[in-house]
Amino acid sequence: MRRFTDLLERFRRDERGAFLVIFAILAIVLIATSGAVVDFTYTQTARSRAQTALDAAALAMEDKVNEVNDGTTTKDAAEADVMTKAQQILDERLADNAITATVNSATIDTTAGTLDIRAQITVPTSFVQLVGIHSITAQLTSQATRGSKDIEVSVALDTTGSMAGQKILDLQNATDWLIDHVVQDVQTPTYSKMAIVPWSAAVNVGTYANEVRGTPIAGTAITAASWTNGSASIKAVTKANPGVVTTTAAHGFADGNIVYISGVKGMTELNGNTYMVKNPTSTTFQLYTTAGVKVNTSGYTTYSKNGTIQRCTLSTCEITITSNAHGLSAGDNVYITGVTGLSSPLNINGVQTVGAVTTNSFVWSGSFGPTETAYSSGGTAYCVKYGCTYYYFTNTSGTKTLYKANNCATE
Repeated sequence: MRRFTDLLERFRRDERGAFLVIFAILAIVLIATSGAVVDFTYTQTARSRAQTALDAAALAMEDKVNEVNDGTTTKDAAEADVMTKAQQILDERLADNAITATVNSATIDTTAGTLDIRAQITVPTSFVQLVGIHSITAQLTSQATRGSKDIEVSVALDTTGSMAGQKILDLQNATDWLIDHVVQDVQTPTYSKMAIVPWSAAVNVGTYANEVRGTPIAGTAITAASWTNGSASIKAVTKANPGVVTTTAAHGFADGNIVYISGVKGMTELNGNTYMVKNPTSTTFQLYTTAGVKVNTSGYTTYSKNGTIQRCTLSTCEITITSNAHGLSAGDNVYITGVTGLSSPLNINGVQTVGAVTTNSFVWSGSFGPTETAYSSGGTAYCVKYGCTYYYFTNTSGTKTLYKANNCATE
């Protein structure tokens, strides 16, 4: 019996292994405390995702306020619909079967123009359940308020032939819906407006045209147009090979000049033709063709009187038009309008081809000055390329079209 008593006494005084017992008790608390960080982070992440989803639902469903105001649905039906769709968005965004998300309420205030959605999520714990906490619940609230800003919308509607049939009907229905949702019946304290622009080939942008397509290149003023730079009166013409012309005064022509003769009486075969001046003296010269062949006047009728010789500025007797800084290049087309004189074909046919150019002049290619009436005054020369005031192009039917830039912006 004494030995048993001594054994108990030794056991009472023995402290070996005591910490193990203490650690076993504290381990549960330590693990739960450390794991609480993990559980809290998991909960916060879930709460953040759920809040984002609820905010998205509130923004998406805010239009229900307008539907209640418009009378297209009742307040109860709208709130029930919001709850259903908000629940779907929550479940979709969380995508975690372990988390329970519940939309508790949806409240529409038509006076304030607000939609208030309340929900909660319950997140299971992994570590703190060791101390009896099996889940964490978080409350969520999101509110969307109908905006109150002035709205101005422009809608361009495609009404071209490609929209025939069902497409144009769908466009009409979509436009009706858009008008109902953008333009409100109550225009205070803010207003909403919509401009409808039918789009078939172009849209008239009014005073903003130059900003849309750039400022067209303007025309330049015409100040002169001429094909001749000297003249003389005829006194006599011989019958010879070549024929010799005598002028009433010093003519000033040089060897190789091209001249045009008109108004001769008697030897009328000379009229309306161009010739080359050869072997000139101060008052005479021999007649050659522009190709350099002698003109045999032996068989012509006898010269009687009169006659005018005009020297061509160019060997072709084409008209040179003066227009400072015209910007044209050889081979370009040019539209000429407003000229007094030179009326046949400049102001009728309009578009001509540009020949040789200088900075301030260009040749009307293909013209023949002697058959034109004299230039009097005025006129404007326009380039007709893309970007100019006028545009000259071949249309789909193969004919030429002259188009003047206007305030319409095209595709």
